[in-house]
Amino acid sequence: MIYGRLLGWTQGTLGKGLALAFLLIGLAVGLIRGSLVGAVVSIGAGLALMCTPAIINSIFTVTA
Repeated sequence: MIYGRLLGWTQGTLGKGLALAFLLIGLAVGLIRGSLVGAVVSIGAGLALMCTPAIINSIFTVTA
């Protein structure tokens, strides 16, 4: 039940919105500091947010 709800959030509009927010904040911090490290970290966090449910699903799904 909890897993299904979290899966829906991360793969739905909430997850995409958070990934976009990570990207925009990272780009803004990168521009302010003059470094792209913030943008790279934010892109990594957004990708992790989008890919983690599939990874967890593949770990806990039993295949015959």
